[in-house]
Amino acid sequence: MARKLDPNRLEDLAQAGFRAFAEKGFRRTQMLDVARELGVSAGSLYNYVASKEALFLLVLQRQNQDEPLALPEELPLSAPSEDDFLVEIRKALRRRVKMAALAEAVEAPCPADCADEFEGVVRSIYQDLSRGRGVLILLERSAADWPALSAQYGGSTSRYLKRLTSYLGTRADAGKLRVGPSVHASARLIAETCAWFAMRRPLAHRSGIDDETAEATVVDTLCRAFLPVEPARKNPGPKRNDARRNKHV
Repeated sequence: MARKLDPNRLEDLAQAGFRAFAEKGFRRTQMLDVARELGVSAGSLYNYVASKEALFLLVLQRQNQDEPLALPEELPLSAPSEDDFLVEIRKALRRRVKMAALAEAVEAPCPADCADEFEGVVRSIYQDLSRGRGVLILLERSAADWPALSAQYGGSTSRYLKRLTSYLGTRADAGKLRVGPSVHASARLIAETCAWFAMRRPLAHRSGIDDETAEATVVDTLCRAFLPVEPARKNPGPKRNDARRNKHV
């Protein structure tokens, strides 16, 4: 193919494709939707990607890197095999969503004071979800439409929740964290709170909450909810009898 294709158009295509998949998921997104947003004919998109599956892979790869896309040697990009697609998903999740602090906390002995550890775990979860926002939204919105994607993404989410539940359970048993009637439900509460503010809030229209405020609010609120409250010292004040006696002096 002649090299007259615009590399900026490939980047524009990846960004427009992300917006479409993030809003509608894989099944409901049409190539015509993306073409309309770009102001081009649907047929011109096939100079860059051979199918909607190829476009989805292009979008996934773009969300897994920080730099604009370079024009590949061969175009249009072909649809990936299922195995290749799963490799790309695993690669994206490993790079963007490490959950390292949670993994370390699960293996570490319970500290005497859990406040710093718990705050570090929550902040790390939040920042991982924020960093992996594009990849995660893309997979989350399309998982129901694509069985192979659903299995891979669902398995990753299940392992993360299982690890978080284990962490909360051990610290609650040691009296270092307080959880509700269900440890699993408490883990889900933390996961969903972080996910909405870190991942979904930026896509919400007019949320009115900036990134720094969102993170600080989530960390502060969850720490207040799960860390035990130290009993406040009571100020005994004057004795009642003394107060009455003094009144009559």
